[in-house]
Amino acid sequence: MTKRAASLLIGLWFLAVATPASAECAWVLWTSITIGKPGVIPTQTDVSPVAGFRTKAECEVERKRTSTEGPKKLYGTNIEVESVVFNTCLPDTVDPRGPKGTK
Repeated sequence: MTKRAASLLIGLWFLAVATPASAECAWVLWTSITIGKPGVIPTQTDVSPVAGFRTKAECEVERKRTSTEGPKKLYGTNIEVESVVFNTCLPDTVDPRGPKGTK
């Protein structure tokens, strides 16, 4: 699977499940997806906000509901690729992507 195909796969996944996080919320659920070949350093990691919540407890309920355990194997071509999804709840003042304008 090429890097472009992996990026497209991630983009389509986010379109299907992501809702924009509101600036009014106190807690934001973030999803980090890492894609790579098994046993090799990951080739790509994308971090995106999924949803906003008024309380940490509400965010944790959704995080637990949407979390999966362990790497998942994706087969789109003859190349085996693993994806690891990590969900976390952070205060709305924290952006795990880092400061804007540093990429």
